[in-house]
Amino acid sequence: MVLLLAAGCSSGGDDSASTTILPSTTLPPSSTSTTLPPRSVTEVDVCALLNETELTTVLDDAGAGEAAEVEEAETDGGVPAFVAGSCSWPSAADPALVLSYLAPTTAPSGPQHLEDVLATDTGFAEGGQVVPRETGSQTVGLLLDDEQMLREVAVVKRSALLYLIVNQDVSGRDEDALTAYSQLLVAALVRAPR
Repeated sequence: MVLLLAAGCSSGGDDSASTTILPSTTLPPSSTSTTLPPRSVTEVDVCALLNETELTTVLDDAGAGEAAEVEEAETDGGVPAFVAGSCSWPSAADPALVLSYLAPTTAPSGPQHLEDVLATDTGFAEGGQVVPRETGSQTVGLLLDDEQMLREVAVVKRSALLYLIVNQDVSGRDEDALTAYSQLLVAALVRAPR
């Protein structure tokens, strides 16, 4: 019980004191505890980020995809400095599409990643341009080469970068195809660790 003392003055000027007793509640100690797992991702199965039904919108007979060998990243206390992975469809030997994942990334957006690719002067899509496109709630970057053919699609969410290299003849003027590739990458992003 809690005991409160209050002092007050009566109308006659005499000092008087009154006592008020209030009930109290005591909560029992917690008998459960929660342990949160670490939020660090140590590997990613890139082939599992897309399913065959989604792939059929851009590729006939895609199959399950083939994961590329990835070098082990240096670890700091069991957590790798970065996580990377790649998957090719229909095969690694003859890829029509290559989906890659990298985290953490320094690129603030998919279009900026593609601008950085163009700036590296490797000859990939030389003379090309980056076209940003809103797909769902994501800003996707489309890299068109100097012949207006789609070469790469990229998106960034939080610390994860996903990019899709397109080894097919896809015109940058084909709005339906550009939408299909953008939606495909966003579908992978939804499943990717971020």
